[in-house]
Amino acid sequence: MGMPTLKQLDAACPDLPLYASDSEGHKGLANTACLLKAGIIGTNGNLKISDIRGGEIWVDDEGRPTGVLLEQAGTYCKLRGIDFDALLDGDKAMTTVRNMNDILISKGFVSFQDGWSNYFGNTRFYEAAKALDEEGKLNISLGLAYEIESSTSELDNDLAKAFDTRKYSSRHVNPRFIKMFVDGTVETYTGYVRTPYLDGSYGIPNWTLKEFSDITARVNQNDYTMHVHAMGDEAIHLAVTAFANSGRKEMRNTLVHVRNVLPEDYATMAANDIVCASSIIWHFLTDYGRETLPSM
Repeated sequence: MGMPTLKQLDAACPDLPLYASDSEGHKGLANTACLLKAGIIGTNGNLKISDIRGGEIWVDDEGRPTGVLLEQAGTYCKLRGIDFDALLDGDKAMTTVRNMNDILISKGFVSFQDGWSNYFGNTRFYEAAKALDEEGKLNISLGLAYEIESSTSELDNDLAKAFDTRKYSSRHVNPRFIKMFVDGTVETYTGYVRTPYLDGSYGIPNWTLKEFSDITARVNQNDYTMHVHAMGDEAIHLAVTAFANSGRKEMRNTLVHVRNVLPEDYATMAANDIVCASSIIWHFLTDYGRETLPSM
């Protein structure tokens, strides 16, 4: 059947803001109500925002939005277009953390690092995790990561909110992680690479080296660890360089996914105690993945 069009999405859900994410969370489809509430389009349906740092807004031949949003454009839209405070209340957050704890324990896991703990634009997961731990019902060591968006215009304020999560520290809860995206994914041509893709592009870098180095220094100085999504070899090089030049070695700053690595970066990673949290999924491509690659 393929992906629905914006017109079809609006027909099915004309008034309520709707954002449908893919299984990876790197691209999605928003209806007109969501695009409008997020401020991406005006009441005439034309774009008010054409460029969101770290993301892409797809438009048709006439320059009108199709509803398809990649990477940080999707995050920007859903955080502003969806009422997550109503969607995720305290009870739901508590139920989620409790279920996560029980499932992991049943599988023999005793620790878990959550990669995006303010995914819903609030700190409900932090609150629930600490409350459950104080009740003596959290049986795993739980790391929580606060994400800083590349689209932000209030970096200082965002970092202050992130560092404020230290108040959720408890016996089994460690909230001192900052999540950031250096790039997107190689499969969708948004991963930042040194050798261009077949279409001549190099992907989407979310930060400059200076910006990322400055943030790394501030994060580590506040005793928080960087927990960073980096897929393309150039994105990994940027992150590794920032960690080595501006980070604190003992903080064990972490790269997540690590799909492609330039040869010169291996030694730097080893010398600076940079942790790699990789997974097998990025080392093979399913039939479905092949079908969803950009057409050549």
